Amino acid sequence: MRTAKVLDRLKAEQAKNPDVPHYDSMGTPWPQPPSDVKTAGYWKKLEGRRPARGEQPCAFVVSGHGSRYNPTGWVAAYHLSQTVEIRRRQAAPQPERLTTAARPIAPEPLPLIKDDRDETRQRLDSLARLLERAPLGGQVLYLDTETTGLDDDAQVVEIAIVDDTGAVLFESLVKPTVPVEPEAAAIHGIGPDRLASAPTWPEIAEQVRAALEGKTVVIFNSDFDIRLLQQTATAHAAGQGVEAYDAAVKWILELETRCAMYRAADVYGATNQYGTISLVNAAAAAGVEFQGRVHSAAGDAATTAALWRVMNAFEHEN
Repeated sequence: MRTAKVLDRLKAEQAKNPDVPHYDSMGTPWPQPPSDVKTAGYWKKLEGRRPARGEQPCAFVVSGHGSRYNPTGWVAAYHLSQTVEIRRRQAAPQPERLTTAARPIAPEPLPLIKDDRDETRQRLDSLARLLERAPLGGQVLYLDTETTGLDDDAQVVEIAIVDDTGAVLFESLVKPTVPVEPEAAAIHGIGPDRLASAPTWPEIAEQVRAALEGKTVVIFNSDFDIRLLQQTATAHAAGQGVEAYDAAVKWILELETRCAMYRAADVYGATNQYGTISLVNAAAAAGVEFQGRVHSAAGDAATTAALWRVMNAFEHEN
């Protein structure tokens, strides 16, 4: 919660820019920001985008934890339409400083010790990317989650499942056992007020399981979403014994999934240092109009479905 002193300071600073909208992910006393209005830092770090030259902030959002090194304050924000994709620059070739005749003789290289771990990682990564292109059997569904954060304790706060047309088959908020991190709330707009009366994971787990088991589940970042589903189930099964844990978690790990992110990075090219691509950038590259609200589980799942269809058509034609 913001202290009265912090709120008074924020209100005084807001008065300096009265004609520009001001937002707070906590929703009080300022409204929550639209899902497609983010800070320049967010666009760069998470989406591989930046404000276009000459663009002025369309809004200000509250940022910071209130600590000495990260004080709470207003930060300029930009609409998605004001941003452009960051293109990675290729390093310029270095000029030759020495002629062949003048180049010193290199010493005899030492024998390299082979690191099998790197080779194993490369093989697993190649295998994972090949699996994304494997034929899909049976019914295909698309899933997305929003979460409390990114770390090993984070949990799901929203989940949605859609079919190949983008129609929502299941959608629900999920009340976590850990707080929502401010950075996460700023992205998806889900705070404590919206989660107060939401069902817990055990209350909806069987519905999710019934919808997904026996299907091929396409997820934009499948490794992340499956890990978060596992962490959420584990948090509720803690202390209940091995059988309860297996019943709560095992079916999640046995789902047949495909990762749309890896496939999109292969088709349209990676746009970040991780060798992957964000859903926003993949949709833009594919010419797919975003379905619903950005960073809502249903909107992201429906956009993933549309992106998957376009990639199917692209690879069929090529």
